[in-house]
Amino acid sequence: MSFSAADYWAGSAEAGQAAISPAADAAFPAKIYVEPTNRCNLNCLTCIRNAWDEPPGEMTPATFDRVLDAVRACPSPPTVFFGGFGEPLFHPRIVAMVRAAKASGAPVELITNAMLLTDSTARALIAAGLDVLWVSLDGAKPESYADVRLGAALPDVIANVRHVRDMGREHALRNG
Repeated sequence: MSFSAADYWAGSAEAGQAAISPAADAAFPAKIYVEPTNRCNLNCLTCIRNAWDEPPGEMTPATFDRVLDAVRACPSPPTVFFGGFGEPLFHPRIVAMVRAAKASGAPVELITNAMLLTDSTARALIAAGLDVLWVSLDGAKPESYADVRLGAALPDVIANVRHVRDMGREHALRNG
């Protein structure tokens, strides 16, 4: 059975049936999406944050503790994915959140624009047990990137990502 994206988004029963995967049909989630903050260090032209009036804020430790309680209640820990409409690295406790999610037994992923991915933050995330780092990009050339990602520079992002990649390799070699 095939269906188009339009069918899927229109919510047709046939499209919905075709889109169900074993993980999506399970009694427990395969992945939990956590938005630690809706604040961001950039002002991207394409960002939804330009069209909303939500007050800026951050997830509290108490709320995150409830998320982890739900993760621990699953028979097989779902992936905890840090992302959303804000920059996760903008949250002052993101490293502690990653560490706590990992300690719950869950695989941990995070998406970032990589502008705040300093050496110390990268080392802390690796040490906290981050499994996957996703990098969000808009543009393949510095000029087109800067046109969309106001406040960011593609060469800086590339340098930060390469640095994290190299640190991850070193960590893997040391820890087998």
